[in-house]
Amino acid sequence: MKREKGNVVWPQYLDSTRTRSLGRRLPKELAVERPRLDEVVKAAERLKLSFEVRMDAAYPRQGLEKNGCLVLHEAPSKTELLRMLGKEIRGLRGLSVITAAHKET
Repeated sequence: MKREKGNVVWPQYLDSTRTRSLGRRLPKELAVERPRLDEVVKAAERLKLSFEVRMDAAYPRQGLEKNGCLVLHEAPSKTELLRMLGKEIRGLRGLSVITAAHKET
């Protein structure tokens, strides 16, 4: 895939079932279980972000399976962008965001 300008977001970055070493980039509290590309697109639309969808893109750690990705333009830092998307997808699914203060010990 040609190198894009902007932030590339793979649904795998937001997947709570993955470990950090397998590609998750968010804390589990902000991640969602097996996010789909359409959910990431809907979250980006709700956040009014400028983006392109790349349906023919394969996540590098997953081989040839082409699940697609988003290329976001003029977004905040990648970490902040992923946090925003994770929170929005959790909201779309009706899940709450668990903060460290609300975790049971």
